[in-house]
Amino acid sequence: MKKINSIIILIISVFVAPICINAQTYTLNQVKDSALKNNLTLKNADISLQQSRQTQKEAFTNYFPQVSATGGAFKANKDLIEINMSQEQMMAMQNILQTMPSLGAFVPQQSGYIDDGIIASVSAVQPIFAGGRIINGNKLARVGLEADSLKYNLTKNEINLLSETYFWQVVNLENKLKTVDAAIEMLNSIKRDVNLAVKAGIRTNNDVLQVDLKLNEMAVNKIRLEDGLKLSKMLLAQHMGVAFGEDMTLVYDCTQVQTELLNADVTNTNEYQLLKKNVEAKELLKKIETGSNLPSVAVGAAYAYNNLMDKDYKRGFVFATVSVPISDWWGGSHRIKKKNLEIIAAQNELEDNTQKLQLRIRQTYNEMSAATKQVQVMQKSVEQAEENLRNHQNFFKAGTVTMSDLLQSQMLLVQSQNDLQDAKADLQIKTLKYRQAVGAE
Repeated sequence: MKKINSIIILIISVFVAPICINAQTYTLNQVKDSALKNNLTLKNADISLQQSRQTQKEAFTNYFPQVSATGGAFKANKDLIEINMSQEQMMAMQNILQTMPSLGAFVPQQSGYIDDGIIASVSAVQPIFAGGRIINGNKLARVGLEADSLKYNLTKNEINLLSETYFWQVVNLENKLKTVDAAIEMLNSIKRDVNLAVKAGIRTNNDVLQVDLKLNEMAVNKIRLEDGLKLSKMLLAQHMGVAFGEDMTLVYDCTQVQTELLNADVTNTNEYQLLKKNVEAKELLKKIETGSNLPSVAVGAAYAYNNLMDKDYKRGFVFATVSVPISDWWGGSHRIKKKNLEIIAAQNELEDNTQKLQLRIRQTYNEMSAATKQVQVMQKSVEQAEENLRNHQNFFKAGTVTMSDLLQSQMLLVQSQNDLQDAKADLQIKTLKYRQAVGAE
Protein backbone atom coordinates (compact mmCIF):
# COMPACT_ATOMS: atom_id res chain seq x y z
CA MET A 1 0.00 0.00 0.00
CA LYS A 2 2.85 2.41 0.83
CA LYS A 3 4.43 1.61 -2.52
CA ILE A 4 1.17 2.39 -4.35
CA ASN A 5 0.81 5.69 -2.49
CA SER A 6 4.37 6.60 -3.40
CA ILE A 7 3.65 5.91 -7.07
CA ILE A 8 0.50 8.06 -6.95
CA ILE A 9 2.40 10.93 -5.32
CA LEU A 10 5.13 10.61 -7.94
CA ILE A 11 2.61 10.75 -10.78
CA ILE A 12 0.94 13.82 -9.28
CA SER A 13 4.27 15.57 -8.81
CA VAL A 14 5.28 14.85 -12.40
CA PHE A 15 2.08 16.02 -14.08
CA VAL A 16 0.69 18.66 -11.72
CA ALA A 17 3.76 20.48 -10.42
CA PRO A 18 5.10 21.56 -13.85
CA ILE A 19 1.66 22.82 -14.83
CA CYS A 20 1.45 25.01 -11.73
CA ILE A 21 4.92 26.41 -12.31
CA ASN A 22 4.33 27.12 -15.98
CA ALA A 23 0.95 28.68 -15.25
CA GLN A 24 2.56 31.25 -12.96
CA THR A 25 5.77 32.02 -14.87
CA TYR A 26 5.49 34.47 -17.77
CA THR A 27 7.79 36.30 -20.13
CA LEU A 28 6.76 39.64 -21.62
CA ASN A 29 5.79 37.99 -24.90
CA GLN A 30 3.68 35.41 -23.07
CA VAL A 31 1.90 38.20 -21.22
CA LYS A 32 1.16 39.95 -24.52
CA ASP A 33 -0.02 36.76 -26.22
CA SER A 34 -2.33 35.87 -23.35
CA ALA A 35 -3.80 39.38 -23.24
CA LEU A 36 -4.40 39.38 -27.00
CA LYS A 37 -5.98 35.94 -26.84
CA ASN A 38 -8.44 36.77 -24.06
CA ASN A 39 -9.18 40.46 -24.61
CA LEU A 40 -12.86 41.00 -25.42
CA THR A 41 -12.26 44.32 -27.17
CA LEU A 42 -9.90 42.62 -29.61
CA LYS A 43 -12.40 39.80 -30.10
CA ASN A 44 -15.05 42.36 -31.08
CA ALA A 45 -12.55 43.99 -33.46
CA ASP A 46 -12.00 40.57 -35.03
CA ILE A 47 -15.77 40.13 -35.38
CA SER A 48 -15.97 43.49 -37.18
CA LEU A 49 -13.18 42.29 -39.47
CA GLN A 50 -15.08 39.09 -40.26
CA GLN A 51 -18.24 41.10 -40.95
CA SER A 52 -16.31 43.26 -43.42
CA ARG A 53 -15.11 40.14 -45.22
CA GLN A 54 -18.72 38.98 -45.58
CA THR A 55 -19.74 42.44 -46.80
CA GLN A 56 -17.04 42.27 -49.47
CA LYS A 57 -18.25 38.84 -50.60
CA GLU A 58 -21.83 40.09 -50.62
CA ALA A 59 -20.87 43.08 -52.80
CA PHE A 60 -19.15 40.76 -55.28
CA THR A 61 -22.43 38.87 -55.88
CA ASN A 62 -23.87 42.03 -57.49
CA TYR A 63 -21.82 41.16 -60.59
CA PHE A 64 -23.94 38.01 -61.07
CA PRO A 65 -27.36 37.88 -62.75
CA GLN A 66 -30.39 38.38 -60.53
CA VAL A 67 -32.41 35.19 -60.79
CA SER A 68 -35.95 34.89 -59.46
CA ALA A 69 -38.68 32.26 -59.70
CA THR A 70 -42.38 32.35 -58.84
CA GLY A 71 -45.07 29.74 -58.82
CA GLY A 72 -48.58 29.19 -57.55
CA ALA A 73 -51.81 27.25 -57.79
CA PHE A 74 -55.38 28.25 -56.99
CA LYS A 75 -58.93 26.92 -56.72
CA ALA A 76 -61.82 29.40 -56.80
CA ASN A 77 -65.36 28.91 -55.50
CA LYS A 78 -66.64 30.63 -58.65
CA ASP A 79 -65.42 30.88 -62.20
CA LEU A 80 -63.08 33.80 -62.72
CA ILE A 81 -64.52 34.57 -66.19
CA GLU A 82 -68.27 34.69 -66.86
CA ILE A 83 -70.04 35.32 -70.21
CA ASN A 84 -73.60 36.72 -70.25
CA MET A 85 -75.47 36.54 -73.62
CA SER A 86 -78.56 38.43 -74.74
CA GLN A 87 -81.65 36.67 -76.19
CA GLU A 88 -80.64 37.48 -79.75
CA GLN A 89 -77.07 36.21 -79.18
CA MET A 90 -78.39 33.00 -77.67
CA MET A 91 -80.76 32.33 -80.64
CA ALA A 92 -77.94 32.94 -83.10
CA MET A 93 -75.69 30.52 -81.20
CA GLN A 94 -78.45 27.86 -81.24
CA ASN A 95 -78.83 28.21 -85.00
CA ILE A 96 -75.11 27.60 -85.35
CA LEU A 97 -75.12 24.61 -83.05
CA GLN A 98 -78.03 23.02 -84.93
CA THR A 99 -75.62 22.48 -87.80
CA MET A 100 -73.36 20.51 -85.35
CA PRO A 101 -75.60 17.92 -83.69
CA SER A 102 -72.74 16.41 -81.80
CA LEU A 103 -72.46 19.55 -79.66
CA GLY A 104 -76.09 19.74 -78.77
CA ALA A 105 -78.58 22.50 -79.34
CA PHE A 106 -78.78 23.97 -75.83
CA VAL A 107 -76.80 27.13 -75.16
CA PRO A 108 -76.92 28.49 -71.62
CA GLN A 109 -77.50 32.20 -71.25
CA GLN A 110 -74.56 32.41 -68.78
CA SER A 111 -71.21 30.51 -69.00
CA GLY A 112 -68.11 30.45 -66.77
CA TYR A 113 -64.43 29.56 -67.21
CA ILE A 114 -61.24 29.16 -65.12
CA ASP A 115 -62.00 28.10 -61.58
CA ASP A 116 -58.57 26.56 -60.95
CA GLY A 117 -55.07 26.65 -62.43
CA ILE A 118 -51.28 26.60 -62.07
CA ILE A 119 -48.81 29.34 -62.97
CA ALA A 120 -44.98 29.44 -62.77
CA SER A 121 -42.15 31.58 -64.11
CA VAL A 122 -38.38 32.03 -63.81
CA SER A 123 -36.29 34.99 -64.95
CA ALA A 124 -32.66 36.10 -64.96
CA VAL A 125 -31.57 39.74 -65.28
CA GLN A 126 -27.94 40.68 -65.94
CA PRO A 127 -26.99 44.32 -65.25
CA ILE A 128 -24.94 45.77 -68.12
CA PHE A 129 -24.47 49.32 -66.85
CA ALA A 130 -25.47 50.65 -63.42
CA GLY A 131 -23.64 53.95 -63.35
CA GLY A 132 -20.56 52.35 -61.81
CA ARG A 133 -22.44 51.54 -58.59
CA ILE A 134 -21.56 47.85 -58.66
CA ILE A 135 -17.85 48.41 -59.32
CA ASN A 136 -17.57 51.24 -56.81
CA GLY A 137 -19.64 49.30 -54.29
CA ASN A 138 -17.11 46.48 -54.45
CA LYS A 139 -14.26 48.96 -54.07
CA LEU A 140 -16.00 50.49 -51.06
CA ALA A 141 -16.40 47.06 -49.48
CA ARG A 142 -12.67 46.44 -49.97
CA VAL A 143 -11.84 49.79 -48.36
CA GLY A 144 -14.09 48.91 -45.43
CA LEU A 145 -12.26 45.60 -44.98
CA GLU A 146 -8.87 47.33 -45.05
CA ALA A 147 -10.07 49.97 -42.58
CA ASP A 148 -11.29 47.33 -40.13
CA SER A 149 -7.96 45.54 -40.47
CA LEU A 150 -6.17 48.77 -39.52
CA LYS A 151 -8.52 49.26 -36.56
CA TYR A 152 -7.74 45.70 -35.46
CA ASN A 153 -4.01 46.51 -35.52
CA LEU A 154 -4.58 49.70 -33.52
CA THR A 155 -6.51 47.74 -30.90
CA LYS A 156 -3.63 45.24 -30.70
CA ASN A 157 -1.19 48.11 -30.16
CA GLU A 158 -3.29 49.50 -27.32
CA ILE A 159 -3.46 46.10 -25.63
CA ASN A 160 0.29 45.51 -26.06
CA LEU A 161 1.08 48.91 -24.57
CA LEU A 162 -1.16 48.17 -21.60
CA SER A 163 0.46 44.73 -21.24
CA GLU A 164 3.93 46.25 -21.07
CA THR A 165 2.75 48.91 -18.62
CA TYR A 166 1.33 46.32 -16.22
CA PHE A 167 4.31 43.98 -16.74
CA TRP A 168 6.97 46.56 -15.89
CA GLN A 169 4.88 47.90 -13.03
CA VAL A 170 5.05 44.48 -11.39
CA VAL A 171 8.77 44.17 -12.17
CA ASN A 172 9.41 47.63 -10.73
CA LEU A 173 7.62 46.84 -7.48
CA GLU A 174 9.44 43.50 -7.16
CA ASN A 175 12.80 45.22 -7.54
CA LYS A 176 11.86 47.91 -5.05
CA LEU A 177 10.86 45.19 -2.63
CA LYS A 178 14.29 43.60 -3.08
CA THR A 179 15.89 46.97 -2.39
CA VAL A 180 13.90 47.33 0.83
CA ASP A 181 14.85 43.80 1.93
CA ALA A 182 18.52 44.60 1.29
CA ALA A 183 18.17 47.82 3.29
CA ILE A 184 16.53 45.97 6.19
CA GLU A 185 19.30 43.40 6.15
CA MET A 186 21.90 46.16 6.22
CA LEU A 187 20.11 47.95 9.07
CA ASN A 188 20.02 44.74 11.07
CA SER A 189 23.75 44.37 10.49
CA ILE A 190 24.32 47.95 11.66
CA LYS A 191 22.13 47.33 14.69
CA ARG A 192 24.22 44.30 15.68
CA ASP A 193 27.40 46.36 15.41
CA VAL A 194 25.85 49.23 17.40
CA ASN A 195 24.68 46.89 20.16
CA LEU A 196 28.22 45.62 20.50
CA ALA A 197 29.50 49.19 20.57
CA VAL A 198 26.95 50.13 23.23
CA LYS A 199 28.06 47.22 25.40
CA ALA A 200 31.66 48.36 24.94
CA GLY A 201 30.66 51.88 25.97
CA ILE A 202 31.61 53.36 22.60
CA ARG A 203 28.05 54.18 21.46
CA THR A 204 24.88 55.24 23.25
CA ASN A 205 21.38 53.77 23.20
CA ASN A 206 20.32 56.72 21.09
CA ASP A 207 22.14 55.18 18.14
CA VAL A 208 20.22 51.94 18.65
CA LEU A 209 16.97 53.91 18.77
CA GLN A 210 17.75 55.62 15.46
CA VAL A 211 18.37 52.27 13.80
CA ASP A 212 15.12 50.87 15.20
CA LEU A 213 13.20 53.86 13.84
CA LYS A 214 14.66 53.27 10.37
CA LEU A 215 13.84 49.58 10.63
CA ASN A 216 10.23 50.46 11.47
CA GLU A 217 10.13 52.87 8.52
CA MET A 218 11.47 50.17 6.20
CA ALA A 219 8.94 47.67 7.56
CA VAL A 220 6.08 50.05 6.74
CA ASN A 221 7.49 50.64 3.25
CA LYS A 222 7.73 46.89 2.73
CA ILE A 223 4.08 46.38 3.69
CA ARG A 224 3.02 49.09 1.24
CA LEU A 225 5.13 47.60 -1.53
CA GLU A 226 3.78 44.09 -0.88
CA ASP A 227 0.19 45.37 -1.03
CA GLY A 228 0.92 47.31 -4.22
CA LEU A 229 2.66 44.30 -5.76
CA LYS A 230 -0.28 42.01 -5.01
CA LEU A 231 -2.73 44.49 -6.52
CA SER A 232 -0.52 44.95 -9.60
CA LYS A 233 -0.32 41.18 -10.11
CA MET A 234 -4.10 40.92 -9.82
CA LEU A 235 -4.47 43.67 -12.42
CA LEU A 236 -1.99 41.94 -14.72
CA ALA A 237 -3.73 38.58 -14.33
CA GLN A 238 -7.11 40.15 -15.11
CA HIS A 239 -5.65 41.85 -18.17
CA MET A 240 -4.19 38.53 -19.34
CA GLY A 241 -7.42 36.66 -18.69
CA VAL A 242 -5.77 34.14 -16.33
CA ALA A 243 -6.40 33.13 -12.73
CA PHE A 244 -4.56 35.23 -10.17
CA GLY A 245 -1.83 33.61 -8.15
CA GLU A 246 0.46 35.34 -5.66
CA ASP A 247 3.31 33.10 -6.84
CA MET A 248 3.19 34.71 -10.31
CA THR A 249 6.76 35.14 -11.56
CA LEU A 250 7.82 37.39 -14.42
CA VAL A 251 10.92 36.64 -16.49
CA TYR A 252 12.51 39.73 -18.01
CA ASP A 253 15.69 41.32 -19.29
CA CYS A 254 15.92 45.09 -18.97
CA THR A 255 19.06 45.22 -21.10
CA GLN A 256 17.21 44.32 -24.31
CA VAL A 257 15.91 47.78 -25.19
CA GLN A 258 16.10 49.10 -28.77
CA THR A 259 16.37 52.87 -28.54
CA GLU A 260 17.78 53.59 -32.00
CA LEU A 261 16.20 56.11 -34.37
CA LEU A 262 13.84 54.24 -36.69
CA ASN A 263 12.40 55.18 -40.07
CA ALA A 264 10.00 57.92 -39.02
CA ASP A 265 7.77 57.84 -42.12
CA VAL A 266 4.30 58.80 -40.97
CA THR A 267 2.74 57.00 -43.94
CA ASN A 268 3.78 53.67 -42.39
CA THR A 269 1.52 54.13 -39.38
CA ASN A 270 -1.89 52.53 -38.98
CA GLU A 271 -3.40 55.88 -38.02
CA TYR A 272 -2.30 57.54 -41.28
CA GLN A 273 -3.48 54.61 -43.40
CA LEU A 274 -6.86 54.70 -41.67
CA LEU A 275 -7.22 58.41 -42.45
CA LYS A 276 -6.35 57.69 -46.10
CA LYS A 277 -9.01 54.99 -46.23
CA ASN A 278 -11.54 57.50 -44.92
CA VAL A 279 -10.79 59.86 -47.83
CA GLU A 280 -10.94 56.96 -50.29
CA ALA A 281 -14.29 55.84 -48.89
CA LYS A 282 -15.75 59.35 -49.22
CA GLU A 283 -14.64 59.53 -52.86
CA LEU A 284 -16.25 56.17 -53.63
CA LEU A 285 -19.49 57.21 -51.93
CA LYS A 286 -19.56 60.27 -54.19
CA LYS A 287 -19.11 58.05 -57.26
CA ILE A 288 -21.91 55.77 -56.08
CA GLU A 289 -24.17 58.78 -55.54
CA THR A 290 -23.32 60.07 -59.02
CA GLY A 291 -24.03 56.63 -60.50
CA SER A 292 -27.49 56.56 -58.91
CA ASN A 293 -28.44 59.53 -61.15
CA LEU A 294 -27.27 57.82 -64.36
CA PRO A 295 -29.34 55.48 -66.58
CA SER A 296 -29.05 51.76 -65.90
CA VAL A 297 -29.17 49.07 -68.58
CA ALA A 298 -29.90 45.37 -68.11
CA VAL A 299 -30.72 42.35 -70.27
CA GLY A 300 -32.58 39.25 -69.23
CA ALA A 301 -34.41 36.10 -70.14
CA ALA A 302 -37.58 34.55 -68.75
CA TYR A 303 -39.64 31.40 -69.06
CA ALA A 304 -43.32 31.17 -68.09
CA TYR A 305 -45.80 28.30 -67.78
CA ASN A 306 -49.51 28.23 -66.94
CA ASN A 307 -52.42 25.82 -67.00
CA LEU A 308 -55.59 27.83 -66.55
CA MET A 309 -58.01 26.19 -69.02
CA ASP A 310 -56.94 22.55 -68.74
CA LYS A 311 -54.17 23.15 -71.25
CA ASP A 312 -50.44 23.76 -70.84
CA TYR A 313 -49.05 27.05 -72.12
CA LYS A 314 -45.25 27.53 -72.22
CA ARG A 315 -43.47 30.71 -73.27
CA GLY A 316 -39.82 31.81 -73.31
CA PHE A 317 -38.55 35.30 -74.15
CA VAL A 318 -35.62 37.68 -73.79
CA PHE A 319 -35.78 41.36 -72.95
CA ALA A 320 -33.72 44.48 -72.29
CA THR A 321 -34.50 47.33 -69.90
CA VAL A 322 -33.31 50.91 -69.67
CA SER A 323 -34.09 52.86 -66.50
CA VAL A 324 -33.62 56.65 -66.37
CA PRO A 325 -34.08 58.23 -62.89
CA ILE A 326 -35.45 61.55 -64.17
CA SER A 327 -37.04 62.80 -60.95
CA ASP A 328 -33.92 61.89 -58.92
CA TRP A 329 -31.92 64.49 -60.84
CA TRP A 330 -33.68 67.26 -58.91
CA GLY A 331 -32.22 66.29 -55.57
CA GLY A 332 -29.29 64.28 -56.89
CA SER A 333 -27.15 67.31 -57.72
CA HIS A 334 -27.44 68.53 -54.12
CA ARG A 335 -26.52 65.11 -52.73
CA ILE A 336 -23.42 65.05 -54.96
CA LYS A 337 -22.40 68.52 -53.73
CA LYS A 338 -22.83 67.24 -50.18
CA LYS A 339 -20.52 64.30 -50.94
CA ASN A 340 -17.94 66.76 -52.34
CA LEU A 341 -17.98 68.66 -49.06
CA GLU A 342 -17.51 65.40 -47.15
CA ILE A 343 -14.43 64.64 -49.28
CA ILE A 344 -12.96 68.07 -48.54
CA ALA A 345 -13.59 67.58 -44.80
CA ALA A 346 -11.90 64.15 -44.90
CA GLN A 347 -8.90 65.60 -46.75
CA ASN A 348 -8.61 68.39 -44.17
CA GLU A 349 -8.77 65.81 -41.40
CA LEU A 350 -6.01 63.81 -43.10
CA GLU A 351 -3.75 66.86 -43.41
CA ASP A 352 -4.36 68.00 -39.83
CA ASN A 353 -3.81 64.57 -38.27
CA THR A 354 -0.75 63.91 -40.44
CA GLN A 355 0.91 66.91 -38.85
CA LYS A 356 -0.15 65.71 -35.40
CA LEU A 357 1.23 62.22 -36.11
CA GLN A 358 4.57 63.74 -37.15
CA LEU A 359 4.64 65.72 -33.90
CA ARG A 360 3.80 62.58 -31.94
CA ILE A 361 6.74 60.74 -33.54
CA ARG A 362 9.09 63.55 -32.54
CA GLN A 363 7.62 63.75 -29.04
CA THR A 364 7.84 60.01 -28.38
CA TYR A 365 11.43 59.93 -29.67
CA ASN A 366 12.37 62.83 -27.38
CA GLU A 367 10.73 61.06 -24.44
CA MET A 368 12.59 57.83 -25.24
CA SER A 369 15.89 59.68 -25.55
CA ALA A 370 15.28 61.48 -22.26
CA ALA A 371 14.40 58.17 -20.56
CA THR A 372 17.62 56.61 -21.91
CA LYS A 373 19.70 59.45 -20.49
CA GLN A 374 17.81 59.26 -17.21
CA VAL A 375 18.72 55.58 -16.84
CA GLN A 376 22.39 56.43 -17.42
CA VAL A 377 22.26 59.23 -14.84
CA MET A 378 20.48 57.02 -12.31
CA GLN A 379 23.08 54.27 -12.77
CA LYS A 380 25.82 56.77 -11.93
CA SER A 381 23.77 57.98 -8.96
CA VAL A 382 23.55 54.43 -7.63
CA GLU A 383 27.29 53.98 -8.00
CA GLN A 384 27.93 57.27 -6.21
CA ALA A 385 25.45 56.40 -3.45
CA GLU A 386 27.12 53.03 -2.94
CA GLU A 387 30.53 54.71 -2.65
CA ASN A 388 29.08 57.31 -0.27
CA LEU A 389 27.64 54.58 1.96
CA ARG A 390 30.94 52.71 2.08
CA ASN A 391 32.72 55.90 3.12
CA HIS A 392 30.18 56.65 5.82
CA GLN A 393 30.45 53.12 7.16
CA ASN A 394 34.22 53.57 7.48
CA PHE A 395 33.80 57.02 8.99
CA PHE A 396 31.22 55.72 11.44
CA LYS A 397 33.54 52.98 12.60
CA ALA A 398 36.27 55.60 13.02
CA GLY A 399 33.85 57.74 15.00
CA THR A 400 34.01 60.74 12.67
CA VAL A 401 30.31 60.71 11.59
CA THR A 402 27.11 60.23 13.52
CA MET A 403 24.54 57.49 13.25
CA SER A 404 22.19 59.95 11.53
CA ASP A 405 24.79 60.56 8.82
CA LEU A 406 25.23 56.83 8.25
CA LEU A 407 21.50 56.17 8.06
CA GLN A 408 21.05 59.14 5.75
CA SER A 409 23.68 57.75 3.35
CA GLN A 410 21.86 54.41 3.35
CA MET A 411 18.53 56.08 2.55
CA LEU A 412 20.20 57.93 -0.32
CA LEU A 413 21.28 54.58 -1.74
CA VAL A 414 17.77 53.13 -1.37
CA GLN A 415 16.25 56.17 -3.05
CA SER A 416 18.74 56.13 -5.93
CA GLN A 417 18.11 52.39 -6.47
CA ASN A 418 14.35 52.97 -6.55
CA ASP A 419 14.80 55.87 -8.97
CA LEU A 420 16.87 53.60 -11.22
CA GLN A 421 14.12 50.97 -11.23
CA ASP A 422 11.54 53.65 -12.10
CA ALA A 423 13.76 54.92 -14.92
CA LYS A 424 14.27 51.43 -16.39
CA ALA A 425 10.55 50.68 -16.37
CA ASP A 426 9.78 54.08 -17.87
CA LEU A 427 12.35 53.48 -20.63
CA GLN A 428 10.66 50.22 -21.61
CA ILE A 429 7.27 51.95 -21.97
CA LYS A 430 8.65 55.03 -23.78
CA THR A 431 10.51 52.78 -26.24
CA LEU A 432 7.35 50.84 -27.12
CA LYS A 433 5.39 54.09 -27.56
CA TYR A 434 8.02 55.34 -29.99
CA ARG A 435 8.04 52.08 -31.97
CA GLN A 436 4.25 52.19 -32.23
CA ALA A 437 4.34 55.84 -33.26
CA VAL A 438 6.55 55.07 -36.28
CA GLY A 439 4.60 51.92 -37.19
CA ALA A 440 7.34 49.48 -36.12
CA GLU A 441 4.97 47.59 -33.80
